[in-house]
Amino acid sequence: PTEAVTREAIEMLDKDGSGSLDFQEFEQLREHLRKTRGFLKEEADELHMIFRRVACGTDEMPLEELHRIKSYLGYSISAEELDRIAAKIDKDKSGTLKYDELLSVIRMIQDSEFCSLARIVERYASPERKAANIMKHRCFKKGADMEATVSLNSNMSLGEYLQRTSNGMSTPLAIQHLEGVLADVGYFASREVIKEILDTKFGSRQSDSLAIGELRDFLSAYRQAEGFTQKEITDLEESFMREQAVSVAGDNDDTLDALELGRVLRWFGISKSLQQVRRLIEEVDFDGSQQLEFREFLKLMRQFLQEEARQRREIFNSYTDSDSGLMPYIYLSSSLADITGADPDRTTVQTVMNATLHSKRPALDRNEFEYFFKQYRTTLMETTRNNAGFVTAEVARLRAIFDSYDESGKGLLTPGNLRKLIEVHMPEAVMSKEGKDEMKSILADLPPPPESRQNSRARSTSKS
Repeated sequence: PTEAVTREAIEMLDKDGSGSLDFQEFEQLREHLRKTRGFLKEEADELHMIFRRVACGTDEMPLEELHRIKSYLGYSISAEELDRIAAKIDKDKSGTLKYDELLSVIRMIQDSEFCSLARIVERYASPERKAANIMKHRCFKKGADMEATVSLNSNMSLGEYLQRTSNGMSTPLAIQHLEGVLADVGYFASREVIKEILDTKFGSRQSDSLAIGELRDFLSAYRQAEGFTQKEITDLEESFMREQAVSVAGDNDDTLDALELGRVLRWFGISKSLQQVRRLIEEVDFDGSQQLEFREFLKLMRQFLQEEARQRREIFNSYTDSDSGLMPYIYLSSSLADITGADPDRTTVQTVMNATLHSKRPALDRNEFEYFFKQYRTTLMETTRNNAGFVTAEVARLRAIFDSYDESGKGLLTPGNLRKLIEVHMPEAVMSKEGKDEMKSILADLPPPPESRQNSRARSTSKS
């Protein structure tokens, strides 16, 4: 169990509030950790909710849903490793899992990730630390006194003791390497969220490193925050609620449908077709409602941004010079096109380059590339917000389409021509009942063309 899990269990079982456990309470602690598989109450509640939705009222869930559940919960292990774990649990090859078997799968996912984490931390250890760990391990194997192999103090908790002595591993990780270790495991955390979690979870510590158990607690906190800072979560929630407030489809049930989600994504500079948005919803919509609650929306955004970060890492590597490890500036536009799936606006690229890249060398390292992309996304987001959710290239394309339906050449469309434009170029917008209702509302709110207003005034004058 992690230190956080152990602490939560002790607080629950320490009935007299003494801050310590007698033997009976200790036995209750062991039984509690066995039944809960070492999960926090919040984690267990979430797993139970997922199981109920996926099992559809039965006591078993399809094994094939594990990959979606793994992504929903935010774990980074490979599909191959998950299949291996699933095969180990589904011994009778029934293709289904009971709730306690789901708990076992998730526990094995965490243990697998923990082992990978420990191996990666060892790679970042200094030569002196590696040598010391080898000597400690040898002493431990020879049966030396525990005091000689693990440095303990009287204030160490049970959870921390178990973590620090697990498999003889006690290598601390220098915080300066934390971002790199997380990326190697498969978590692409921003420096802002790393700092916030460190300050919140470990702010009282006077240390520039994390023990392996503390690193595991860090990952748990990172997943609980869905990889976002509190400010980012607030921004996402405000966007979610803003769309709910202005929705013309009539939804007032604290959820987003595909059309509404598409508009929110565009607010953040992410352009997706309606079909692509629906596929995104399917990844986190376990009850099949095609509607997203805010928590599901957070998970969707985390999945999308984490996948984009993984692609950025791979794309940067594909454009780097093998000798210097740097990416020449000439590949910036190509890399952006690979990441976003659309040709970037050259003016925007040049503007961001001038504002962010000040090195005299004609290439950038990974950190400079990440900073450049962050500023590019921010600039793109501001542009799309000013253009009603459309990027520059889309505005130019829509202008050409608009002009082709502007029969008078006066920059005006009749309601009939507007309807034709939408049916031809945006058919997905009128395929669903919600889309049709929304389109009716939009057309009803449009002012009549000048000719109609003039004719109306003429008829009014003649009558008078």
